[in-house]
Order: sequence, then structure tokens, then C-alpha cells
Amino acid sequence: MKHVNYNIKQNCENQIIIKKSKFLSFSYAVNNVLEVESILKEKTDNFFDATHICYAYILNSGEKKCVDNGEPSGTAGKPILDVLEKKNLVDVVIVVVRYFGGIKLGSGGLLRAYSQSASEVVKKSEVCEFVETKSVNIFLNIDETKYLEKIKKNDKINNIIIDYGNKISVEFTFVKENELEIKDFLENLLSRTVEF
Repeated sequence: MKHVNYNIKQNCENQIIIKKSKFLSFSYAVNNVLEVESILKEKTDNFFDATHICYAYILNSGEKKCVDNGEPSGTAGKPILDVLEKKNLVDVVIVVVRYFGGIKLGSGGLLRAYSQSASEVVKKSEVCEFVETKSVNIFLNIDETKYLEKIKKNDKINNIIIDYGNKISVEFTFVKENELEIKDFLENLLSRTVEF
């Protein structure tokens, strides 16, 4: 059986209060570590007065990370990461911002609080199947413009952007697992080798 990964339909935020501590959780769909770092910088700037800013992410490349940011080791980042792993989420980062309310929660309480924060924001974000796509660019000769309609009508080719210059640039996306099929379609249509 094929392993299916998931992503989120929308970036969301959620808030829970546990024993006077406020936990603000945020979910984001991301493409790479640079986007994660940009989100973390924004959270650090916006919540400079927070007690802790903890997070976890998993990228489709297999890269993952979790950070406790001053909470006892394994009580914040790890439970957030566990939520991502249990839901098979990829290209997602969850950030949980904590404002300490004066009552210590203990290790078990922290684990539950961070896990609940992450779970609730994921629920709000709506999970959807993750489909890896590829964006490519091909160049057509002027005499090949007659094939543009057939390319546009192919239901496996999406987000077409055509730029009419010296050569006609056709940029589009498709589901990565259809790559060979798309390449065959274009090579048969144009009667030549196509380079993506």
C-alpha cells in the first residue's frame, strides 16, 4: 500500500489557556527551511515578550526539527513533532508561543499542553492529501504555437503561463508522478525531444 503524506489547506492559529498559561499555536504550509526561518523570525519579533516560542517542522525532503526554547528537554518541541508525525504531515511548521501564567505545569502537563496546542491548530487547518508537483518551462518555436490549445486542454497540465518573446515560453505545473506521461505527450505532439 502506498504511503500517503498530508499537508494543510490553510495557515491557522489557535489559543488555549491551561492553569493561567496562555498557549498560542500557529500552523503554516512551507516549502523549505528559509520559509520556516522567516516565520520564526516574525514570531520572535511579534512575541518578543513571550516566555517560550517552541516549534517543530517536517519537510517533504525528510528534514525535520523540533525546539523546546527553554522548556525542559523533550516537553515542548517533541510533542509538537509527534503531532506532525502521527498525522503524516509534510511541508508544515507548527509554532507554539507560551506566556507563563505563574503556575508550573510539570513535565507531564507541559507535554499535554504542547500536544493539545499542536493538535487543535492542525484540526483548524484542515488536513488534505499532499501531492508533490513540479513546475517546468518549455520553449516553442513560432511554428509550434498551433499546439498551444492542445497543451491547454491536457487536464494533467495546470497553471499555464505563456510568454511570447523570440521563442514562446510555456511555464506550467503538473503532479510529479505524471512527469513521464507529460513528457511523452509533449514529445509526440511536437515531434521532437522536450527538455524541462
